[in-house]
Amino acid sequence: MMTKEVTIQVSGLGAQTGEAEEIVIASRGNYLFEEGIHYVEYEEMLDGVDTPLQTKIGIRPGMLVLERVGEVTTRMNFVEGQNSRCEYQSPYGSILLDIFTHEIEIEEQDGMLEVGICYDMQSGPEEIPDCRIRVTVSSTH
Repeated sequence: MMTKEVTIQVSGLGAQTGEAEEIVIASRGNYLFEEGIHYVEYEEMLDGVDTPLQTKIGIRPGMLVLERVGEVTTRMNFVEGQNSRCEYQSPYGSILLDIFTHEIEIEEQDGMLEVGICYDMQSGPEEIPDCRIRVTVSSTH
């Protein structure tokens, strides 16, 4: 069983111009399981941002929603086998993103939840294929 206090690690890999770029964010936060949905809330710092972002993730079979509020604001919906569109607002301006989610894998173990997402992203004419996100949530002991 997962505890309320958890450690969260979010790692992402995107291929731009043929080069892989990996980003890893680790934080502590809170976990709740309600009505079949896993919820995780935590603060994170991103490069170029002065104050922590409030981040919420909702996970259920075939879907993950990532919402950030602060100097960077977005709500990204990853729905297996579907396209979604989101606006990514930062201090540098706003970007419209199209996301096609190929696959979402969810693995639950005692005290741990791991989610893997494979997707393609596009912003205007720029395509970013073969992107991956892995979210690992583990009980804080």
